[in-house]
Amino acid sequence: MAKILIVDDDAAVAATMKAILGSAGHDVTVESHSDLVPKILAKESFDLIISDLFMPHFDGLEMVLQIRKLCKKTPILIVTGGSRYILTGTDELRGITSSAELFGANAILQKPFKSAKLLSTVEDLL
Repeated sequence: MAKILIVDDDAAVAATMKAILGSAGHDVTVESHSDLVPKILAKESFDLIISDLFMPHFDGLEMVLQIRKLCKKTPILIVTGGSRYILTGTDELRGITSSAELFGANAILQKPFKSAKLLSTVEDLL
């Protein structure tokens, strides 16, 4: 089906997403080092990129900017859950998600999420 790149420094989350998407027939590549993504994208194209928001090196907003420089039309799904703002639902969260969309993300999915929600969001973006 689709060729998908997952960028997440949490190996368990990345493995879970890979298993879910792989079982749906997608070809999934995982990268835990966000700073390597521009090199990967210079060599390889993907139908969808899924990136965590809070990571070392490039955070998700920087990642979206880097991806958009190389892949202007590739859909980007941001997944997030590692911030106190996510848990409290404050205005800061709305600011972060608005920024992600302004920077070029196509959708944002809050962790933890159910397999069906991940699959339906991916299908919508593809």
